[in-house]
Formats: sequence, structure tokens, C-alpha cells
Amino acid sequence: MRKSPLVAGLAMAAGITILACGGTGDQITTADFQAAVRRLRSLSTAADLYMGDNDDMTPLANSWMDGMEPYTADPNIFVSPAVDPADYGFALNAAAAGRNRSTLDAIATVLIFDSNVLGRNATAATSTQPNPGRYNGSNGLLYLDGYVPGYNDTSPLIDQSLTRVRALAVATSVYSADYDDVLPRSNWVDSTTPYVKRVEYYRSPVFDYQPNQYGYAYNILVVGGNITTIENPAATLMYFDANKNQRNAVDVATNRPTPGRYNGENAVSYVDGHTGRLSP
Repeated sequence: MRKSPLVAGLAMAAGITILACGGTGDQITTADFQAAVRRLRSLSTAADLYMGDNDDMTPLANSWMDGMEPYTADPNIFVSPAVDPADYGFALNAAAAGRNRSTLDAIATVLIFDSNVLGRNATAATSTQPNPGRYNGSNGLLYLDGYVPGYNDTSPLIDQSLTRVRALAVATSVYSADYDDVLPRSNWVDSTTPYVKRVEYYRSPVFDYQPNQYGYAYNILVVGGNITTIENPAATLMYFDANKNQRNAVDVATNRPTPGRYNGENAVSYVDGHTGRLSP
């Protein structure tokens, strides 16, 4: 696999591992929330083991706890720590139950979540999340890709966003090195997925608790272009916090949230891989 000097320098500067292939506030820190996050991470492991033994099918509706219980030694992981001891509090997303995971958008699909449906094996729509959220306004979520918002994310949201857009810029540059210096086209999320180590990098951290929202856009001026012909990589935006929230969003770089998403600022990354904070 060919690697250009630019790409190698980007990866070293960013300190990012690349896979080689052909809530609204800052961090919530209540004890209950952290316990919920740990339990959902354990449920992620159990779900992966379950799917590995069941032809990549997600757990079944109304029996998912029974099905996953052999894959965990601690039955308490099925219980949200903020509910009555007689209840459970976690539900399986009805829209994701009994499906082959290859047919679902792993980044956007919530698998298990805090719900007002409290019984064992609860299966419900994600609209049954407590409102306001169970833990200081937020709810625990486990995405199909294994991501649990709040897990080891203790830095401010702006710093998390900068890490994510930097990773996207580096991955995109590596992609271009494998494709004759041509940058991804409008399906940039799909194209760069093999090069991104953590799929939550495609989502602005303010949307971690809002399924089907992404929040980053790819600069329309670089879409499908040749990376070697960009005159000033250090001044050309590649990814940025955007007003468009859908998957594979492409937009002009000036269409950023006003005021900025993080205390008046937005996170951006440039073609050369460095990041910045820009006010609208």
C-alpha cells in the first residue's frame, strides 16, 4: 500500500493509529451515569459474542436478555443503575432486533438504551427514552458499532471534536494515497470507513446522544479532487462542524453553526491534517 510523505507526516503529527486496508453539556460525571456506561460497554461485548454465534443476527425482540445472558458473568449489566431494583431500565431497540447487522448502519443504529419500558427483555422504540434523561438530562446508549457515549470521554466537547475531525482528515489523506491521490467523492463516510479506527469519529460529540445525527460535513471544494493539486493544504478546510447533520454531508465550508457549537466555536480540520477552532 503506497504512502505519500504527506500522509506519513500527517499520521505522525496527529498521533493517530490508522487501519491499513486495500447530551448538550460537557462530560456528565454522576456515579449512576458512569455505572450505566460501564454496563452498556459490557453489554456491547456480550452482544458481539451473541452475534458471532448466531450468524451475525442481532438479539431477538422480547428475549434478548435471555439470549445474551450466557455471554456474561454478571446479570447486573442488564439493569440500569438509576431504576428501582425491581426493574431493569435498559431496552433493545425494536427497529434493530432480529436483524443481520450488515443490513444496519452500525454508526447510527442504537442497539440498547435507557428506556421507560422497565421490564426484563424490554423491546421498544428509541422514543421511549426518559425525557429528561435519566442521568442529569442524558440517557445511556449503546450503538451497534459498540460505541457508548461517555466511555472514557472526559475531555471538553471541543477537544473531542478536534480529535475526531483530525482523524477524519488523516484517514482521508491515507485514502487518497491508495487511490492515485484522488480524494473521496460525496460518499466520503463509506469510502473512508476502512481507514478510521473508531467509527464515532464520524459524529460530532454533541450528537452522541441523538441517533441518526452526525454533524460533520466534507468541504465541497475538495470532493473528488486531487490532493496534490490543492495549492495551500494548510489553509484549505477538509472537515468541519456543519449545519447539515446527515450521513455523508457535503457543504460549503462557511455553512457552520452560528453561534459555534462549542461555546461559540466550531472544530475544523485542514487538508494538511492540522485542526483549528473557528468562530462563525
